Amino acid sequence: MAIHTLISIIVNTGFVVKPYFYYPELLTIITNLVQTEQNMKIRKLILKLIGTLGAVDPYLIKQVIRQRDDEEAPEQLYLLPQILEQDENDAGM
Repeated sequence: MAIHTLISIIVNTGFVVKPYFYYPELLTIITNLVQTEQNMKIRKLILKLIGTLGAVDPYLIKQVIRQRDDEEAPEQLYLLPQILEQDENDAGM
């Protein structure tokens, strides 16, 4: 039920990709769920969640995790989604 609810929230708010930056461990959790889940219905739902969240560069995720672990730069981690959004807006013009 939690996975279905998360998918609904993402679809209805358009909050894609950014959850990875606010919760860097999310990708690891989802990956572990896909690998360990035995029920095919739930596994398909997890894969749907991955598709709904969208793809993100694995290198960028590693950078986010590295910054999160770095005690000197925690504010940069929280600013990263805003920076990415600004970059997307600049590229669209």
